[in-house]
Amino acid sequence: MTSRTRFLLVIGFLIGLAALRLPLWEVRLGAPQYPEGLGLRIHAHTVTGIKEHDLDNINGLNHYIGM
Repeated sequence: MTSRTRFLLVIGFLIGLAALRLPLWEVRLGAPQYPEGLGLRIHAHTVTGIKEHDLDNINGLNHYIGM
C-alpha cells in the first residue's frame, strides 16, 4: 500500500468517525407563529430538535401541511 493510499484511508476513516459524532445537517425554520424559530439537527443515526420541543412542533406542522 502506498503512502498516498494509506493517507487517504486514514482521512476517510476520520471523516467517517466525525460523521457519526457531529450533525450532518442543521435546519432552522422561521415563521411569525414561532418568533424564536424551530430547528432540527440531523445526525447519521437520529434526528433531534435544537430546542426541547422543536421536533414535536415540526412533526405537528408536517401533519397539517402535508410534508
